[in-house]
Amino acid sequence: MLDEITRQRTALRSPAKRAALSRLRNYVGERTSMIRYAESRARGWDIGSGPTESLCKTMARRLKGPGMRWDPAGADAVLNLTALQDSNAWENYWKLSPQRN
Repeated sequence: MLDEITRQRTALRSPAKRAALSRLRNYVGERTSMIRYAESRARGWDIGSGPTESLCKTMARRLKGPGMRWDPAGADAVLNLTALQDSNAWENYWKLSPQRN
């Protein structure tokens, strides 16, 4: 991946795009020890972005239903609650969260 980013960077003439790819390469390069695809696959974990992208679509649809209008605070609250539910963290969150009056 780092080699491909370097190759792409070399092919660009735009200083802004080259700088962006340099930042990306540095970011990824500093985290290569965290990327354990083989271990994740061996455990049966998803390593692609498909599940995340699917969940984003589902959450967005919940906000964009017919006649729905949200202000930013309301949309944020709905998405936070939806994320808790969809990640199966609902029960744990409310057990650990201080009581609210």
